[in-house]
Amino acid sequence: MAELASMIPLAGGQYNWVALLAPSSSTKFLSYLTGWITMISWQACLAGAAFLGGTMIQGLLVLNNESYVPERWHGTLLFYAIILFSLIINTYLARLLPKIEAVVLIIHVVGFVCILIPLVYLAPHAEEIEDASTVIPRSMLASVGLNGSLGFAIVVATLFCLGDVQAALESPTGFPFIQVFINATRSNAGATAMTSVIIVALTFAAVGSLATASRMMWAFAREQGLPGSSVLARVESRTLLPLYAIGLSTIISLALALINIGSTKAFNALTSLVIASFYSSFSLAAAVLLYRKLSRKTPELVYGPFNMGRAGIPVIVLSIIYSVIGIFFSFWPPTAVVDAVTMNWVVVVFGGALLFSLLFWVVHGRKVYTGPRWETSPDGSVMEGEARKM
Repeated sequence: MAELASMIPLAGGQYNWVALLAPSSSTKFLSYLTGWITMISWQACLAGAAFLGGTMIQGLLVLNNESYVPERWHGTLLFYAIILFSLIINTYLARLLPKIEAVVLIIHVVGFVCILIPLVYLAPHAEEIEDASTVIPRSMLASVGLNGSLGFAIVVATLFCLGDVQAALESPTGFPFIQVFINATRSNAGATAMTSVIIVALTFAAVGSLATASRMMWAFAREQGLPGSSVLARVESRTLLPLYAIGLSTIISLALALINIGSTKAFNALTSLVIASFYSSFSLAAAVLLYRKLSRKTPELVYGPFNMGRAGIPVIVLSIIYSVIGIFFSFWPPTAVVDAVTMNWVVVVFGGALLFSLLFWVVHGRKVYTGPRWETSPDGSVMEGEARKM
């Protein structure tokens, strides 16, 4: 992905990459399909971050107030609070978003230390970026390195301090890791403080997800890939923000939250779309890049500043295999005996979303979808006009 971002640092991400690298006979359709899948993934990511943050707050209420009886609609209201907070940051405070994200990075790293040390020590020992072609790949690799290292350390620490697995799974808070924190600190206050760090991180993850989801929607609407594209592609003249895309992303999340009132399992199916849709879009982008690397009938690729060289093909093959495995198990039911309750409905939701996108393509999309309208040259400059094949 870093190599692709270095070559093609456009706002649409995967669907722009597919459009510029796919065979000419299928470039429009494959980029359109990738655009829909990527947009679905970011909308699900936004809803998932807000849902987890809201229900974790409920878990802390259960932990600290014995008389509190959790209801699903409580979680939905807390979900709404996080989404509205994200909306305010992305609109009224949008100019401060880069500074806020820098502060969140510090909180992320400091929060890791604040969780890891008490957990181990106290537990019983059991396109809006300058020089995008360079900055984006470096950011991707730094993010993977930082979060991968921190995540691995947390996993090891949690397993080391897990204690009674069944007790953690049956935690009244609804989150086994909160029970692990309680066991480690032997204090509700300590567990609350540690969980609060995660809630803050999830809240700002929702802020970032709304920024990305709305800009992804705006970019795709700019290429006429969505119903109502002429409206969604507008940028407000005073703030230079895609307010219509931000507003629709917010409305989608608020509507999805209503599902939680009827069934938490059904809502979990929607948020699980993140895995299936992200991996699907990445697989398509990786597949067309592999095709271009192996094909002798296409023009030679123009690489950006970041180039994996000979390691590129093996890395791409391994990434596709990994993604296919992830997609397969994202559809897998959690129990051996499957009924309407234990069914993993992700495959139905994902299939339904794809079916709608295909129907829109047949009825209208294929007539108006343009594909990427912007192309970056190797020196990072931006040229207007429909994107040309690389």
